[in-house]
Amino acid sequence: MGSNSQSVSRSSFPVNDNDDNPIGVINVPEDDSVVIVVAPGSPNFDKSKSEFDLVSVIVEVELFTTEGNAITSLSQEIQICIKSNATTQGNDRLCLGYLNDSGEWVCQDYCLTSNSNFLCGFTDHLTNFAILLDSNGGGSDDCDSESYAGVGIATAVSVGIALICMVGIVIVLEVGYFKRKQNKRKQILASAAATALNRTI
Repeated sequence: MGSNSQSVSRSSFPVNDNDDNPIGVINVPEDDSVVIVVAPGSPNFDKSKSEFDLVSVIVEVELFTTEGNAITSLSQEIQICIKSNATTQGNDRLCLGYLNDSGEWVCQDYCLTSNSNFLCGFTDHLTNFAILLDSNGGGSDDCDSESYAGVGIATAVSVGIALICMVGIVIVLEVGYFKRKQNKRKQILASAAATALNRTI
C-alpha cells in the first residue's frame, strides 16, 4: 500500500498529546474542505489479546469539514506518521496498525518510511492507529521500487533463457530432421545406383 500515494500533494496536520508534545503528523491530500484532525486519548492496548507489540503511542484520527461534519470515508489514502523509537532499517516486522471493529489490532502497511522520530504509513480509513511490531515475522509487501525492478529483470532474464532454450530445441530438431532426410535420400540414390548397375551387368 501507499506506492501510488506518495506523489499526491498533501496538507500536514500536527498531532500533539495532552501536554502539547508532538506525537504525530497526518498528511491529507490537499482539500480545502478538510480543516482539522483530532487525536483524543488513546485506548488501552492489551498485549494478551494481540500478536503484536506496541512500539508507539496510539492516536485516534478524525477528519472534519469546514462545516464541522465528520468525514467517515476517504476517497484517497492519507499518510499517518507516529512518533516511535523503533527504526525501519533492516526491520520488515514494523507496520502501521489499526484497531478494527472487533477490537483487534491489524497490521495494514508494512511499507513504512521514517522521518526524524516518526514512522509513516498509509491508510484508506479512519480509526485508532499505532506502530506495531509483528511478532509473527513481518510483512510480504515489496516496498522498495528497486525490488520491483529486480523482479522485472529476473522475469525478463527467465523469459529470455526460456526463449533461447526453445530456439535451441527447434534447431536441434530441424538439424536432426534434415540429416534423416539427407540419409534417406542417399539410401534411395545408392539403391537406385545399385539397381542400375545390376541391370547393366
